[in-house]
Amino acid sequence: MNKEDSQVFNKELKNIKENNLDYEDGLEKLDDLSSNKPSGKC
Repeated sequence: MNKEDSQVFNKELKNIKENNLDYEDGLEKLDDLSSNKPSGKC
């Protein structure tokens, strides 16, 4: 994961943590986030 992708990932992860989702919703959003393909930049 390049620096740009990691910044986006960390921002989205922070949003998931701060939105006070229940366990199932948080897990689903984390799964969606982690299954996203990187931008392909090297």
